[in-house]
Amino acid sequence: MFGFLKKKLSELKEKIIGKKEEQEEVEVSKREEIKETKKAEKETSERKKKQTKRRTGKPGKKPKKEERKTKAKKKEIKPESKKVEARVEEDHKREERKEQEEKKPKKEKILTKLKKLVSKKIKLSPEEIEDYLWDLELILLEADVAHEVAEDIISRLRDTLLEKEFSSKEDIFDQIVSELRKALLEMFPDPFNPLEAKSKPVVIMFIGPNGAGKTTTMAKLAKQLLDKGKSVIFAASDTFRAASIEQLEEHANKLGVRVIKHTYGADPAAVAYDAVQSAKAKGIDFVFIDTAGRQETNKNLLEELKKIKRVVEPDYIIYVDEGIAGNVILDRLKSFGDLEISGIILTKMDLDAKGGGAITAASLGIPILFIGLGQDYYDLKPFDKEEFISALLG
Repeated sequence: MFGFLKKKLSELKEKIIGKKEEQEEVEVSKREEIKETKKAEKETSERKKKQTKRRTGKPGKKPKKEERKTKAKKKEIKPESKKVEARVEEDHKREERKEQEEKKPKKEKILTKLKKLVSKKIKLSPEEIEDYLWDLELILLEADVAHEVAEDIISRLRDTLLEKEFSSKEDIFDQIVSELRKALLEMFPDPFNPLEAKSKPVVIMFIGPNGAGKTTTMAKLAKQLLDKGKSVIFAASDTFRAASIEQLEEHANKLGVRVIKHTYGADPAAVAYDAVQSAKAKGIDFVFIDTAGRQETNKNLLEELKKIKRVVEPDYIIYVDEGIAGNVILDRLKSFGDLEISGIILTKMDLDAKGGGAITAASLGIPILFIGLGQDYYDLKPFDKEEFISALLG
């Protein structure tokens, strides 16, 4: 699961830092440069020692004649005042310090040069950054991230990377991935769990395109509640699709859950209303309203959903769609926007190698609550954005 982005990012890394053979050549070149620097410093140091030895006969010591001259100069100085005498003394000390500094080994200078050589910072030009970000944008698009979402992510990275300095080519790649991780973490809203609501009954309306797995997802959530000792009732408000009521009843029979239903073609809002009233009368904890799967272009059916919302005033409206739907999720979510979606559940995530559908869904600021990972009732888990992004990027 989610192997696509890892593979593509690995290819981008190879482009940025080069192939293994090229990296080894750079390392060899750097080592040779360090050796040359050490050698040059050593030769300079030895040459100065020899010059000192020729003058004095002993390395590092002042010639006796020079010492006598210095002492003689000291004796000749007749300061006119204490200030002049102090200045002369200070000049003399400064000369001695200078001589001592010249005699010191050049290790510190060598270390400084080597440090600069090894830790030289890389500053990328705007053109280089654009080149890398263009590659990254293509990777996101190939991963089924919607175009406008990919552009927004790249824009966030661009502003940050222009200000950065890098220690190596590998660091360039690491920083790009790090900033991508931050951008995605900021994009995904923190999820909540509607099953932990305290009001009674909690009314949850499920919407989404046909075939996305709404009915099965309702059954999975009901199973979680039943395991915790909560009670659930189903409203068969999908009176449009053939066999939809039978499908819901099949799950209800397996779970031991009651279904409120009318005939096909009946008013879906009336079915939902009856289910809520029954739950209130019998002290049921949760009401799950199943609705007709529809395409975002079907305006009449969308108006039907709005009517259900007006009549029962659900606590939550949860949008269910396939994670593998990719970038088309964006248009679908926008078309359902008037319903004020509370959260998203993505199904069939076990079949998704790209993860772009989840990134696209999160871009509208609606939290992803659960992800479906199979057909079993227990194949539904709370969404963890950090775990998801780590699985996505490695």
